[in-house]
Amino acid sequence: MIVEILSISTMKKDLNDKFRLYEEANVKVYWVVHPTEKNVSVYVLNEAGKYDLLDYFENNDKVPLVLWEDKTLSCEEIFYDI
Repeated sequence: MIVEILSISTMKKDLNDKFRLYEEANVKVYWVVHPTEKNVSVYVLNEAGKYDLLDYFENNDKVPLVLWEDKTLSCEEIFYDI
């Protein structure tokens, strides 16, 4: 699992180059955290070795940790004190 925290200066690289790099490396779960927008996109590697968007989370949503079946983090916890 990789958690990518976006910054304005590297956003294009993070969303394109790193996305493909992690996909090629078979990283099973990839979170993209947007701190200014306070949302999280969760991608899961499918059987073909490509990422599928599991869902997009914000506000009071619970973000699944995926690899730990019943475990979640709330967006409130992730963005606490931002």
